[in-house]
Amino acid sequence: MGEHIFLFGLLVFLAYSFTILFKKTRIPDVLLLMVLGILIGPKLLNITSADYFGRFGSILTTIALVVILFEGGTGLNLKILRSAWDETLLITIPTFVLTMAAAGFFGYYILGLNVMQSAIVGSILGGTSSAVVVPVMKNLKIGNLPFTVLFMESAITDVLAIVVTFSLINALTIGHLKTGLILGNILSTLIVSTIFGVGGGAIWSVLLSKIREFPNNLFSTVAFIFIVYGITEFFGFNGAISALAFGITLSNMHKMPEETPGVLNKFTFARLKSSEKLFFQELVFLLKIFFFVYLGLSINFSQLRNMMYGLLVTVVIFLFRMLVVKFFLPKKINIRDASTIAVMVPKGLAAAVLATLPFELGLINDTAAQNFVYSVILFSIVLNALLITSLELPSPIRKFYYLFFSNFHKVPQETEISKKK
Repeated sequence: MGEHIFLFGLLVFLAYSFTILFKKTRIPDVLLLMVLGILIGPKLLNITSADYFGRFGSILTTIALVVILFEGGTGLNLKILRSAWDETLLITIPTFVLTMAAAGFFGYYILGLNVMQSAIVGSILGGTSSAVVVPVMKNLKIGNLPFTVLFMESAITDVLAIVVTFSLINALTIGHLKTGLILGNILSTLIVSTIFGVGGGAIWSVLLSKIREFPNNLFSTVAFIFIVYGITEFFGFNGAISALAFGITLSNMHKMPEETPGVLNKFTFARLKSSEKLFFQELVFLLKIFFFVYLGLSINFSQLRNMMYGLLVTVVIFLFRMLVVKFFLPKKINIRDASTIAVMVPKGLAAAVLATLPFELGLINDTAAQNFVYSVILFSIVLNALLITSLELPSPIRKFYYLFFSNFHKVPQETEISKKK
């Protein structure tokens, strides 16, 4: 036990050093965490195993998903959401659908999964990772609109992946595949779960100023999120979506009396302090360490063929992304930003968490399929890091991307560009 406690402490300190290294080299810290998991696993140093590291099971998986979505929601501004909504949907929906189709195709024709199982694998990999996208964007010169689009996409695709995956899992459990039923479930789940989250966020925004008078109250917001999650799940809807809506509401509720005067003026809505936001960021940081190291531990390099399939699917996903950006993204965005958006499709924490669900439920028993999902996550982060670095240098890859996106603005608009710090 002692050596594992030591290992956990060491992992935390290494994770902090990876974050510093990322700021200097732009090598994603989550990639280094995965490599670290591979190193300490049974295939190399044999310090620990995926079975031991993952013994906390589905409870910690659920906690991670809830906290991550809530923390992501607190960073979304409603005015910015509205201003970049059209551009976001123009690349988010096609990218999600094409990614789901590519991964599902390989699941069905190569891995031998049935249609529903292949669709589940595809939906798990449909999103982009905010844990990778947001830190990279903050260290690049990129326009405000592209930054907002990428940030919103990473949050929206998390929701899409969750809703679609849970709906497909439910359909597979029932044994009926009805498109209308699935679409109805998605719509009703999204609407009702959002209502629970918005209601919970509004209530907590009123109570928060009173709760702060109590000692040791920093964890109280997380506890209330878990309550809202539990109530939403009790009524058969999606608690994770409620957590995201809770975060967005809590972050924007203090502006509501000004925008919609009336009965809301009777209430005082509190918002999160910087110290509270920092606490949630640290909590997400710790959960991120656990899952990406666990992901590295879980990759089975003995299944080399499935890993090669994962690499091939990753390349296909990036090619699809280029087409989506070229034909759907507004041409008012400059060529450099368009190229950056085209390579920002890494998979990450939400996919890693969702990947455990169908296997824990026994809906997919083939370990090759799970290793395939983990491989796509790994290779997508590696390829993203390589391409981002190449686009920053006068490389052949940058020439290729600039040529491919030659229909976008050639000269960056300095008034649009602000360095994210």
